[in-house]
Amino acid sequence: MAASLVNVDSLRLLVVGRYIDMAAGCLVIFDTITTLDLEVEFIWKSEMNIMKGMYFVNRYSAILEFLLTCLRSTITDITQCPGLLRVEGVIYILGIYIAEYVFAKRTSVIWGKSKMVLIPLCLYYIGTFIYNFISYYPILNNARYLVLPTLNGCLADLPSSDLWIAMLLLVAYDAAMIILISLAAINMWRRSGRFHSHLFRVLYGEGVLFYLYLLAFSIMSLVASKVSNPFLFLFMGRCLRSILASRVILHIRQSAHSSHQLPEYPWRHTILP
Repeated sequence: MAASLVNVDSLRLLVVGRYIDMAAGCLVIFDTITTLDLEVEFIWKSEMNIMKGMYFVNRYSAILEFLLTCLRSTITDITQCPGLLRVEGVIYILGIYIAEYVFAKRTSVIWGKSKMVLIPLCLYYIGTFIYNFISYYPILNNARYLVLPTLNGCLADLPSSDLWIAMLLLVAYDAAMIILISLAAINMWRRSGRFHSHLFRVLYGEGVLFYLYLLAFSIMSLVASKVSNPFLFLFMGRCLRSILASRVILHIRQSAHSSHQLPEYPWRHTILP
């Protein structure tokens, strides 16, 4: 989180942003602790595969980024700030897209890996990934780091940016995912009438619900970026996606094991143990 350090309002936003970042990090740690029993049972004890690796990177990179955020807020040597923010930037962007990989993977397999769904998802995924790297690092390269006697940490005066474009792309992506999962749920219900199946509710019901959360938060972040500080809810959004992506994997594995419905789903080897 950073602000233009030219007036009292900017300093106030800087302090508020630090509080929001701390709250986001605490939320990740709280969720990790409350779901640790599921993680041990359905992740640690399972065989190693891509999705298991994605789970660990998604879950614990958010905690690592939180620790770096705490360090950035207390550091006194501003010569370390550019390198620290670049490391945070890499972890942030990779974390966002690992979480989106989990969501996109579930959506594609729900649609039977249809090319009509898979190809647009891949193109959009790769395109926005490249755009974020290209647009994010010029901001850091042009940053000025200031020292104020009353505030510790990396106080970065960042140039004006088009960060709102990246947020708008996330809004469009989240809205598209809601539509895709909703259509798939309607089609599945019409074919098999499994609306009351627990696994059905986890796959489709939670899918729509989670993306509604993300869409609402993305819209809020977009509005904040236009009327206030564009970096205010950046880390909070990253943490929210990490939490929901982790719960996607945990809930699917828990539901499939408890309901004994594994043979009915061809994607079980990609998401389930």
